[in-house]
Amino acid sequence: MYQREGLKAPKVIEDARNEYKDEMDILSDWISQDCTVGNNEVATNAQLWESWQRYAQANGELKYISSSRALAKRLSTKFKAIKNTMGIRGRGFKGISVNDNNDFDAVE
Repeated sequence: MYQREGLKAPKVIEDARNEYKDEMDILSDWISQDCTVGNNEVATNAQLWESWQRYAQANGELKYISSSRALAKRLSTKFKAIKNTMGIRGRGFKGISVNDNNDFDAVE
């Protein structure tokens, strides 16, 4: 059987690996705090960059993703890139939107 399917890691190892990846994903906190994720959500690259930039500056993380291009590259692994569709002029992402009521000064 292993010759057909290969060696699979035990579930406990996969769970631990996924948990570690989530902890190391610096975007996950920003997304959970300042964005909404869902099939009908959309945002422009500019909206996402502005939100990320404020969040990252407040949390000392801007050095890790320091340009809108770098942010778009990271987001493209999680969300579908779109262009001139779904009410977006220019480039953006489907599956994520920026919350309007962000208070970045309150972030520690």
